[in-house]
Amino acid sequence: MSVKKLFIAFVVIIGIFSFNSTVKANEIYSIDTEVEILEDGSGKITQTWNTFVDEGTEFFIPIQYLNHMNLKNVSVSMDGREFEFVDDWDIDKSFEEKAYKYGILETDEGYEISFGMSEREVRTYDIKFTYENMVQSFTDKDGFNVRFVNNDMDPAPRRVSLSMHSPVIDFSEDNTKIWAFGYNGNINFDNGNIVARSTSEFDSSNHLTTL
Repeated sequence: MSVKKLFIAFVVIIGIFSFNSTVKANEIYSIDTEVEILEDGSGKITQTWNTFVDEGTEFFIPIQYLNHMNLKNVSVSMDGREFEFVDDWDIDKSFEEKAYKYGILETDEGYEISFGMSEREVRTYDIKFTYENMVQSFTDKDGFNVRFVNNDMDPAPRRVSLSMHSPVIDFSEDNTKIWAFGYNGNINFDNGNIVARSTSEFDSSNHLTTL
C-alpha cells in the first residue's frame, strides 16, 4: 500500500444477530473492533464482543457487498478457547451440537459467519478475519468502504468502538481524511491510530459508518 493521502469510508455491511428462540434476554454489552491495515492493502480485523447469553443457539454475522474484497482467515474463540470450523453449518443443530464450533454460509449478498453460543451467562467472543484487497489505490489517494457495525442488529450492542492502525503509516490529519455518522459518538486521531467511539446508548437504529 503506497503512503498517499488515505480516504476512509466504511460501507461493507457487517451486522450481528442471534438465532433461534426469543433473544430479548440476550445482551451485547459492547463490540470493540480493531483493524490493522497491512502493506498489501489487506485489513486484519478482530471484533471482541462482551455479552450476556441466556437464550438461543448461535450468533451469526452477515457480511454483504464485498465487491472487490475477499473474506479470508476466519476464526472464532470464546474466553480464549478456539472454536472448530464446520464445513457444512446447519442452523437447525442444537445448542450442544453447535458448542465451540463455527461455520461460513454463502448467501446471495455475501456470507454469514455463524458460531455457537456455547455457554450461557457472561461471555467474551473474539471473531477474526481478513479482507484481502480492502484498500483500493486511486490516482491521488488510497481508500476503502466498510461498515463495521450495521443497523437492525438483534440484539444491538450498548456500546461500540473502532481502533485502526497500520505498520506502514501513522494516521494524522496531514495524510488522512475521516468522518463518522450513524451513531452518537466521535472519531479522532490518537497517536497514529484512528479511534471511533459511541458516547451514548447504541441501539438497532444506529450503525458505525465512517467516511
